[in-house]
Amino acid sequence: MPGTANPAQPTPDEAARLRALGAYHVLDTPPEDDLDRLVRLARRLFHVRAAAIALLDRERYFLKAKSGTACDAVPRDDAACDTVTLTGDAWMLSDILREPHLNCRGWDRVLPGLRFFAGVPLLAADGHQLGVFCLFDDRARDDVGPVQAEWLSELASLAMNRFEVRRLDAARRVGRHRLENLASTSPDAIVCFDDEARITFWNPGATRLFGMSVEAMLGRPFLTLLDPASQTRHAVRMHQLEAGHQEAAQPTQRLVGLHANGSPLLIDVSLSLWREDGQPVFGAIVRDLSAWRLSEERLLRLAQLDPLTALADAATFRQAVAALSPTVPAAVLLVALNGIKPINDARGTEAGDAVLRAMAHRFRLLFPESGTLGRLGGAEFAALVPECADAAECAALCRRVLHAVSEPLEVDGVRVELTGNIGIALHPFDTPAEAGGLLANADLALYEAKKQGGNTFRFFVQELREAVMRRRKMEHELIDACDQGQFVLFYQPQVALDTGRVVGAEALLRWRHPVAGVLAPGEFIRILETSPSIETVGRWILTHACQQAVAWRRLHPEFRVAVNLFASQFQSDRLLQLVNEVLAETGLDATGLELEITENTLLRPDARMMETLQQLYDSGVSIAFDDYGTGYASLSLLKRLPITRLKIDRSFLTNLPGDAADAAVIQAILYLGAKFHLDVVAEGIETPAQAQFLREQGCALGQGYWYGVPMPAEAFATKFLASSRRSPEP
Repeated sequence: MPGTANPAQPTPDEAARLRALGAYHVLDTPPEDDLDRLVRLARRLFHVRAAAIALLDRERYFLKAKSGTACDAVPRDDAACDTVTLTGDAWMLSDILREPHLNCRGWDRVLPGLRFFAGVPLLAADGHQLGVFCLFDDRARDDVGPVQAEWLSELASLAMNRFEVRRLDAARRVGRHRLENLASTSPDAIVCFDDEARITFWNPGATRLFGMSVEAMLGRPFLTLLDPASQTRHAVRMHQLEAGHQEAAQPTQRLVGLHANGSPLLIDVSLSLWREDGQPVFGAIVRDLSAWRLSEERLLRLAQLDPLTALADAATFRQAVAALSPTVPAAVLLVALNGIKPINDARGTEAGDAVLRAMAHRFRLLFPESGTLGRLGGAEFAALVPECADAAECAALCRRVLHAVSEPLEVDGVRVELTGNIGIALHPFDTPAEAGGLLANADLALYEAKKQGGNTFRFFVQELREAVMRRRKMEHELIDACDQGQFVLFYQPQVALDTGRVVGAEALLRWRHPVAGVLAPGEFIRILETSPSIETVGRWILTHACQQAVAWRRLHPEFRVAVNLFASQFQSDRLLQLVNEVLAETGLDATGLELEITENTLLRPDARMMETLQQLYDSGVSIAFDDYGTGYASLSLLKRLPITRLKIDRSFLTNLPGDAADAAVIQAILYLGAKFHLDVVAEGIETPAQAQFLREQGCALGQGYWYGVPMPAEAFATKFLASSRRSPEP
């Protein structure tokens, strides 16, 4: 299949070609199931948006069969596509945009935005081109090679077989002379016989099918070519025709014939009758179904396979799971490979594909042939293991699979190592009533396994489903919370440890749930961070905190409010714009705002992040490292990043002042803060002894329950802002 089509010369004998096409009697005829099935098969086999069997009439391409398009015809003068489709050879345009010298307009009537266009000619027995079997896609394709070209040629051959049936059927209605004229070029067996079934005509196609020469067959009964049951059925049909019943075109009979070597043949027999000199003459068109069936069944099997690994594709695997008997035990395993993406990024998708094929081969050796092994997409495989309901047996199988995954392999001379995770659901125990539920349960188990790290497996348990239901319920409730204004900000004081004076506050999100009451972020923040509402909520928090800071700074001009940024806000390229807009809308001076970012969010800051932080810093906005000491940030970040404050995580204060290790960590953080000229805030101060220790170590700022719990703005103002100091009473 050439990568670039060359313009072709006009058809030498267009009139003869049109006569050949007319002999098939297919133009402007209704859709036919056999042909429609072929184009549907083509779409699935090649993963394209549309496929069609287009017949080339005088002024148009008539789409006799189609899938994925509503177009019925393409005018030839509009298509300008004879230059591609009338070459007499297969063609492939991987990307029409890369072929500016070819004019394929008109074919985009079939598929708007056409990019990929491929096909093979439909050739009659006399060599005339009747049309094309076409594939269409709206994306460029470089994955159609010689093997796929052979598949398309097979589909075209199957289509021509069906057209040939129509041509011969039309001929036999005319009579013996017309039928015998076509017989010499027909690939099918054509046999004529008298009212006693003695053969009077035998074409070369019959010799090929039955393995017997014309000399051997003339005068022999046609019925001797059939097995006993088929003889009876065929004799009944002969008597019906001779008696004048069903005189018009007859439905085809599917019979069993006998080859000269005695082997059975599955055949279709189309029988007709006419009279010569008053005597009945029968004509039979006999087609070998075995080759048809084998070819079509092979393509159907290919259409149900993943083209990369030759395992069952996702749709086929799901069908196998759906067909499970309610009483026969089985196990569904979902296997996810970790490490394919870095291979694709570093060495290209061909290397990644080679690894997937190698893993598929390993899995074939591990899983029983009686089951179904498939690839669901990407680096995720699936196995349906029949007669497996014992957890210990499944666990042993999973260990073998993970061992096979972790065994190094070599691709193009490079050593590759992967890890894997497996989720297992057992049938019928884990099979819910809803369709697809068993696979969904295995997927939940896989998700749980991934949370545990590489080379782990987990069985589905009902608690996973219940957790999902709770999550979905909360997702819907969070949408209502945004719409109904159920979010509120609480504030916790930040104090100067040497004087106890309140110098600022951290704004903390709370959810006034209509049933559960006031919820802290730990109960909903992870779900909120994956919600479409996260951007709206993030802006709302920043805006309301800044508005409150403006009001409090009228009484205490140095007051600062700290706002926690969501990871998505920090990673957005709109953060600087958002902060500037909110400061402008609320009138808050930049020095009154502090943005808190967890250190893990800053692990790999890119140039854009660094520039955003620098611009915020230069404007006067403070940047705080939240929960410092609990993540994986390197010391070099303290040197590179424009931050103003470190916040010691509360976990280091719990055992103070008695725990020497925690004390050493705090002393180290305070030392770093001093050397980098950063303020340090200790979170989670709950006792006077902790506060005293921190003061002695030189920590300037702190917050925690000893100084005040998070509370609504009104309560905060009443308790802490009536005067600039507070008594350190709990």
